[in-house]
Amino acid sequence: MRIAHGLTIDDAPGGGVRVVARDWPWAWWLAVPALAAGLPLVVWSAATGHGIEFGGGAVFCAFGAVCAVLAAAKRRDVVVLAGSARGREGAGPLKRPVAFEWSGAARLEIRPFPVPDGAPDLADRGGDLRIVAPHGELRLAVRVGPGWRGELDAARAHVVERIHSLG
Repeated sequence: MRIAHGLTIDDAPGGGVRVVARDWPWAWWLAVPALAAGLPLVVWSAATGHGIEFGGGAVFCAFGAVCAVLAAAKRRDVVVLAGSARGREGAGPLKRPVAFEWSGAARLEIRPFPVPDGAPDLADRGGDLRIVAPHGELRLAVRVGPGWRGELDAARAHVVERIHSLG
């Protein structure tokens, strides 16, 4: 079930839930045009000796590279069962395994991002969905923007519907 762009929750075998989340769902859409504009400019300016244009192309390439790293690194594909969560974080060369187990009391919690002292409390600051156990936590999804609370509430409701012990 697609909750929002970059957040999908489906039923998994064994009574579990599969959570697929991307923290920066639009990053690829920003990376590709920046790299498409920057790489030819860098090649052309290096071949013809135009230093100013080379600097401009390098800025486009750097922005595209940062967006590509965010798109690849800040994503999760985790299967949550009663008592464990297994899957991966990241993609490609940035992929790493995730394994989190708990026994006893654990809960699925929506946690708003903290507001620094003196900063305004903005309604769209965002938050994350976490499994909180006595010995640690596992972040399942991150959402920001005006609808972040509703998206995470819908995700939490679907997970708790399948795994009652996290309620």
